[in-house]
Formats: sequence, structure tokens, C-alpha cells
Amino acid sequence: MKKILILIVLVTTFISCESGQEETPVPNGPLISCEYFSNLKPTVLDYNEKGLNIGLAIEANMQTANVKSYSITYGVVGDLKKRTIESTQPLADNLNTILLDSLVCGLEYEIKATITTTDNTVCTSKLEYFTALKSFIPSPWCASIFKNDTGYDRSFGVSINNKPYIIFQNNSFYSVEDESVLTQKSPFPLSGNTGVEYGIFTIGKYGYFKSSDSTDLYRYDSETNNWENLGTTNLYNYTKYFGGQVNDIGYFFDTRKSYRYDVSTNSFTQLSSYVEEEFINTFQTNLNIYAINKNFEIRRFNTSTGSWEYKATYPGNKSQSVVSFVINNKVYIGLAHNYHYPGHESFYDIYELNLDTNNWKQLASFPYAYDNAWGIGSVSTTNNSYIIYRNPFTAFSTFVWKFNPLEIIYK
Repeated sequence: MKKILILIVLVTTFISCESGQEETPVPNGPLISCEYFSNLKPTVLDYNEKGLNIGLAIEANMQTANVKSYSITYGVVGDLKKRTIESTQPLADNLNTILLDSLVCGLEYEIKATITTTDNTVCTSKLEYFTALKSFIPSPWCASIFKNDTGYDRSFGVSINNKPYIIFQNNSFYSVEDESVLTQKSPFPLSGNTGVEYGIFTIGKYGYFKSSDSTDLYRYDSETNNWENLGTTNLYNYTKYFGGQVNDIGYFFDTRKSYRYDVSTNSFTQLSSYVEEEFINTFQTNLNIYAINKNFEIRRFNTSTGSWEYKATYPGNKSQSVVSFVINNKVYIGLAHNYHYPGHESFYDIYELNLDTNNWKQLASFPYAYDNAWGIGSVSTTNNSYIIYRNPFTAFSTFVWKFNPLEIIYK
């Protein structure tokens, strides 16, 4: 993770709690006391190009001449890791601090201030809470935390008519709205098991889903929010299939065979048999479907033959799985992770592959630790992408991270 850089700013003007106007402090007023200071709380003054400006306003009749040191302690709500930033003795009657390179957009923070007086008395202010509106350094990521339990840990994304959806292994199903809000939809009609895998492709307003515990194919109507069982297929039970679509034709495949779906007959035709390394992730553009295998080789699907062609090899850290999403014919791959013990690993690097030129560029690292997430889902639309994961050790905490391609920072 990037090292935190903090800039302490001592503001020489006074901001009154009462009027908000500049005033001249009374030079011979009472010195600041613990009783007085413990009734104050930090306030968010403004965001600017330097960071988040945090302030503690001191009344005009108080002095800080007896303040030996001043500090701000802050951290994400619920995270035991807190950071304390210390300053020298204040030069003014306002205690202001700019937090730079240390905040992540969308996360809720708690913050408190502490002073040590010249007689070594330590005074602590009230707690204040705020949600970071931006990240410092600037970042294409912004978080939203869904505070209902979405169920099982792993999730699978699908874009239907350019609208993002996410389905969890326990069959709960959500649309992802513009502000990274999860809206619950009718659950997938699971036949009883939990922890299943889903193969998915889309045609028009419909999403076609096959769970690994059934041979049946289900169709979801995104306009009516209804599921329909299309009946038994010739695909195997208890097999993990991946899906994709090109030119309104759907495909399912695993590491041994590929199939094309015929809408008119509601049937699958086998295209090819092959031997591929285990697939761990898939993504697609409007024209092509891609798979990433366990060697982190990227393979392009040939829709005519049903076979696979080598495209590139991921250059970043490698673990059991990765996340991928596509915007404007560029794929973003990274966050390699392994949550099956032993061998727990989490990496935060992400790379951009230009699918037209085959060139890689590394992005700034993902800004927040996801160590407790066992599986990460992703979904892309024309303009935005999302990654979604659930913390299995904390109830009601599913993270939805929105990726804004207009704010990409490269290393």
C-alpha cells in the first residue's frame, strides 16, 4: 500500500463558532482547558487540491498559549487501525490540519483531536464522523458499503442491456444503481444448494443463467424482474461453466468443451473439444470473449471454431484468482487473491491491457485492504465498472467499488 503523506497546516486566521466571521482573540482571556476542549469536535472545513481540511474552532476569549502539542487521530469506522498526526505548538487560536494522501473516497471516517498542555495534561475532543468525498491521492475508485447481508461470499457480475447486476453464490440477486447502491431483485430459483457457480450470457433484455447444481437453463427478464425455467439442457451437472455473448449469440464453455446457444430451439450445440488450463476468470468486449487461465494467460475465444487463441500474459502479481473488467476496449486485470487456507494472499496491483495494441500499463494500486474478502465479483457497463465483495467476518458489509475511467492514475 502507498505510504501516507501528511501535511500539517497551521491557519493564522480565526473562524468563530458563533458567526463564522474572523475575529481578534482577546489576548488576556483564559487559557484553553480540558473541560473546554472535551466539548469541542473537529469539523470538515473544505476539500481542495491539497486534501481534506479539518478544523477545530476556538472561541475568541480562549487562548492556546498553554498548548504544547496538538494531534489528530483518524481512521475508517470499524477499522482498528487508526493514524495519529502530530503538529508542533500552534501559532494561532485555530487548530487546523490538512490530511493529504490518506483518505479513500466513499469510506466513513471517525476523527478526534488531542492537545497536550504545558503542564503535560492530555485533553481529548469529541468524536466526529465524515464520509470522504474524494481520495487523496486522486483515485478512480470510490466505495459504497451495502449494509444488508448479501449472503454467501463469492459473486458474479453480468451486464444486461448495459445495466449492471450481481448474483451471489447463495442465489441473492441485485442490480447496481448509479451511486453504487445495490437494489435487491428476485432471487435466482436455486434448487436447494448453496455455494454454487453460475455461467451467464445475455441476449437483449434477457440474462441466461445456469447454476452448477442443475442442468436447467433459466432466463431472467430485466424489464419484468421475472425468472423462467427454460428446461433441461445437454450441459453437465456439477460443472463450472463460463458464459459470454457476441452478436446476440450466447456461448457456454469450460476447460474441455464449448457450446453455442440457439434461441429459436432453446438448445446448445457443441462447437469444439480441447484441453485448456483451468479458467479462473473471463471478460469480454462487444466483439470478443476472453478467458484467463490459472497460468494467467489470456485466451481469446474463436466463435467460429469454439477454440482458444493466445492473446497475452498478465504481468502482475499472481495468486489463485483475479478480477477483470472492460471499458473502451481496454481490460483492467488485477487484485490477485487467494482466500482458501492455507496460503492466504492479497495483492493490490492492477494493470491495463489495450486490446488493440496488446500493451500493458500499470495503474496506481487499489486504495484499501480487502484481506477478509473470500471472493471478488466484477461487472462493467459502457462508462463504469464495479467490483463487489463481502467481508465474511463482519455482518452487513458488502463493499461496492465504482471505477471511474476518467480518473485513472498510472504508476
